[in-house]
Amino acid sequence: MNTTVAPAPEPIPGAAETSIDVTGLTAYTVSIIRLAEAKGLRPTWGQPHGNARRVSLNADGPHGASGSITIGRTSGKVLRAEPAAPEPPLGAHHFGAPTPAGEQPAQTRTETPVTTIAHPVQIAAATRARTAANVARDRFAGPDTIRALQSLAAHFDAAATACDAYDGTTNEPFVQMWRSLAAALDLVTAHPACRFPDTVVDYITAPLTTTPLPTLPRLLPVSEQHTAEETTLRAELARLHADTAAADADPERWFRAVLNILAKWKRLEGAVRVDNSRPCNRARVAERHLKCIACGGSTIRFTVRETAVCECGKGQTWGDVMVCDCWGYDCPAIPRDTTN
Repeated sequence: MNTTVAPAPEPIPGAAETSIDVTGLTAYTVSIIRLAEAKGLRPTWGQPHGNARRVSLNADGPHGASGSITIGRTSGKVLRAEPAAPEPPLGAHHFGAPTPAGEQPAQTRTETPVTTIAHPVQIAAATRARTAANVARDRFAGPDTIRALQSLAAHFDAAATACDAYDGTTNEPFVQMWRSLAAALDLVTAHPACRFPDTVVDYITAPLTTTPLPTLPRLLPVSEQHTAEETTLRAELARLHADTAAADADPERWFRAVLNILAKWKRLEGAVRVDNSRPCNRARVAERHLKCIACGGSTIRFTVRETAVCECGKGQTWGDVMVCDCWGYDCPAIPRDTTN
């Protein structure tokens, strides 16, 4: 969403004679107010409440519409828009109202409840969760993985539904959303064959948390083919991350493309893990993952006390010698069967 502070508004033909002060509001917020003025509504500032301000929208006439827009007091962004049903004109028949003699009873009318329009970031997060659910259903795998993918899709759908249910009155929908995403993350970790990365939850919640999109860890393969494939996937993902216009215009298509690249990355990650674990590649793997802080060598012996001793005699911690993105024994350069 554009957060640039808008210039002073220009007069709009057919709008109210006096326009409210829009100083400090974003261009998107000002465009909403101008559109309301162009439609004959009369925006007026209400009393501030907490960290929010409210713009009341009213129109003249017996059938005039009304509503309000809640705006962040410091950010100037639209937080919530609430259209309200117009009040019936005086003399209209309600439940229990007497019917004049000689007239047929007027058709009863139910009041339209006030609806809350979802915030754009709320819509973006829900769209990403539903897209992830659809991608999980579309993938083909073995019976065990298929069952995991179906459960994964159900958790993503539940997260999207909970995100849509948020109306600003309670945070319970977001609590339910995080519970569903946590359950989905557990399935992703337990079933790597689903080809969803651990960062899929970060992608879904990024519009809500405004945190940067996650980056890919370094695989450090010994194969030239795997190295070239890693470079290509990194470049494609970086291009999608930078294409914010496509993410806003068609979020479902954009996120499908992201998940497709991440699925290829998970497949490459598995192939690199198998290749790096081969005994013939142990020395080359160590050169890419380990480096002595004293001599720069990679012939290092590890102990269970998290001490690493280089062949030059320098003792150091595991964290000092590991130049990769691995965690402890997950690093292919560290033997798992060490007992010294």
